[in-house]
Amino acid sequence: MVRDQAKAPYRPAAPRIQVDRLSTNAYRRVRRELDRVQEALNLPVPEIVAVDSSSRKGQLAEHEKRRESLRDRQAFLRDVLDQMVPDPSFTGGARITPGCLVGVEDEDGITAYGEGEKLSPYSALGEALMGREVRDEVGYVSGSGQQRSIRVRFIED
Repeated sequence: MVRDQAKAPYRPAAPRIQVDRLSTNAYRRVRRELDRVQEALNLPVPEIVAVDSSSRKGQLAEHEKRRESLRDRQAFLRDVLDQMVPDPSFTGGARITPGCLVGVEDEDGITAYGEGEKLSPYSALGEALMGREVRDEVGYVSGSGQQRSIRVRFIED
């Protein structure tokens, strides 16, 4: 007799991080984000208001997709906190690490990523930026398949 075993959900491998410590501020930022993700995961399933079963299934699928994304982010943030130690003597800002604030410039101008605008480490841009320094020019292929180029303008603790 063969049993059907439930497949574990796909979890992307955590991006390789070139550092083993974070500034105290960056560590706190990662910790706060993990707390916010956990709070979102603790929320009950929202009431589904649908006109038919197909709409209901679609809404439930979207909700589950969002929760899966949150679980992936939660796993990544836990990995970061397990791998890194907060170091008060490390002021950060030299290399892009989780929790830092980053400004990048492309043909459209400068975009800042940090507490307001998140940059997924699983995205092509996030992977390309990890460990980079100010003034580095970074090439990557966007999610839509376009070759893009950006320059790191600032990294803040």
